[in-house]
Amino acid sequence: MEAAMDQVARHCTPELAAYAKCVDSHPTSWNIKCAPLKTELTACAAKHSGMVNRLKTQCKEEIEQYERCLKANTANSSTCTPQLERLWACSEGEQQSSHVCDGNCRH
Repeated sequence: MEAAMDQVARHCTPELAAYAKCVDSHPTSWNIKCAPLKTELTACAAKHSGMVNRLKTQCKEEIEQYERCLKANTANSSTCTPQLERLWACSEGEQQSSHVCDGNCRH
């Protein structure tokens, strides 16, 4: 997931910054107030990061569980740590399964 986040940060810096600022400014209502910015960030990520698109397919269930938890716990997102950990584990499995060794790898 870290590599996908790096791609998004590199290609979608303004969208990511605006969304983060909005979330920080609205700790209890970010899911409603920041929805348009989330949509813009999601569109940018889909356009510029093939890895994000693969993760959306590979880890669809984990993403949905995490998003449901965040919506239900807007004031206390730390409640969703187990769902985030499952999403992170799924994304790390996706990265490993898509790893192509060009003969220079040392495993």
